[in-house]
Amino acid sequence: MFQYSLAALTLAFFGIAMPVSATAPPHQVATVVIHGFSPSGSVTSGVFGSDKDGGYMADIAETLRLPTGDAFPMAPNQLAYTTYYGDQYPSYYTQRDIADLESIEVREGTGVPVYAAIVAKYAKEVMRRSGASQVNLLSVALVDLSGAILLKKMWRRWRVPARSLDGFASMEW
Repeated sequence: MFQYSLAALTLAFFGIAMPVSATAPPHQVATVVIHGFSPSGSVTSGVFGSDKDGGYMADIAETLRLPTGDAFPMAPNQLAYTTYYGDQYPSYYTQRDIADLESIEVREGTGVPVYAAIVAKYAKEVMRRSGASQVNLLSVALVDLSGAILLKKMWRRWRVPARSLDGFASMEW
């Protein structure tokens, strides 16, 4: 039942948020899901910023009839899911990416600024590997709005066209 409720909420948010800001055809728009807070997140080990099988993400993708990033990484219209928790860099990170994260930590501390950078780099990677023209963000927690604001700033700093990262929907339960 929870899966269907989540899928219905997702459809409602996509219906409200995405058409307003979408500038690319739907088959060229990837969606990156930003997960919510976890009390043990900061001490989680493993790779962050890589494709994850989100369990319920498969249900949402099936309902929306979209491929998932973990199974179809080259699909431009994928529903992609990652985590910003972990202690290992993903394979696509360059030395510059690592230096960027370290400098953010030094300047602003850990937490939301670093997590926003991880999600921004992941969204950029999803666009690169899939050829998507745009990435929309779907947040599963209201607290991620602050992360989305930081993410937009980083996107501008990397000089990616502003309309490439456009849609944002958030839900709290």
